[in-house]
Amino acid sequence: MVGLPDLVVIGAMKAGTTSVVERLESSSAQMNAGRLKEPDIFVPGSTLNRIRARCALNFGSKPGIRIDGTTEYSKPHRSARTAELVSTHAPSATIAFVVRDPVDRAISHYFHNLERGEEQELDVLKAVRTDGRYLETSQYSKNIAPWTALFGDNLHVLSAERLFAGDETELRLLADSFGVNLSRREPMPHANARNSRSNLKLVRSMKSRLPGYGLIRPLIPVSLRRSAVKVVGRTGSSQPPIATNEDEAREFLANHLEGERDWIADKFAWSSPE
Repeated sequence: MVGLPDLVVIGAMKAGTTSVVERLESSSAQMNAGRLKEPDIFVPGSTLNRIRARCALNFGSKPGIRIDGTTEYSKPHRSARTAELVSTHAPSATIAFVVRDPVDRAISHYFHNLERGEEQELDVLKAVRTDGRYLETSQYSKNIAPWTALFGDNLHVLSAERLFAGDETELRLLADSFGVNLSRREPMPHANARNSRSNLKLVRSMKSRLPGYGLIRPLIPVSLRRSAVKVVGRTGSSQPPIATNEDEAREFLANHLEGERDWIADKFAWSSPE
């Protein structure tokens, strides 16, 4: 019988979830992050058999601790339904929610979409004002609430800023929460840094050449995509679109997410390292 995920990294998007998954997987040969990035194993409405089929596709027969890192799980349209599904079929799973300053996360979300051709608006202020996803995905307190209610002490919130800065306390929390040995204490590398070749040239090229590539991309093993990035990167790099009004957009977001910053600080004693 195919085992279900033991560790679930639910988000937030653009907060460092990929880096956390890669760090966990590199910590031990017993860690199995699977062959797909963001495998989305727990699709709302799925039967247990369908969930097991996705696990088999992703994790294969490799033994060990299975890690499902999928940021869709904490997005507003999915959070409650996915939390209930995971609780029903994998109630003993340990959950990680990676938080980043909500304004920085929203701005990164915008550039993520812009660089992939999924956002056409070059005025950042107009984009974050008119597309509710940028604000809503940064509303951590609302998005995490269903998970907190169902998993309690099995849910751990981690600070992206502290992990990337190599903060000893945060790295120890990561290790203790997931029962792994993180012997390396250097700052955690950014797996999906802004303006990376994988964010720009490869994705745009494949989307233009292969209709439907955006739909099949999540099914392509991460190792294969990275190899392609290295090959494409040798042919040169593309420049990102030039966006405007980022400072104004940050001010707008800060005004709307001030309560979110307070919630993070109060609930988790969290603050960015100086």
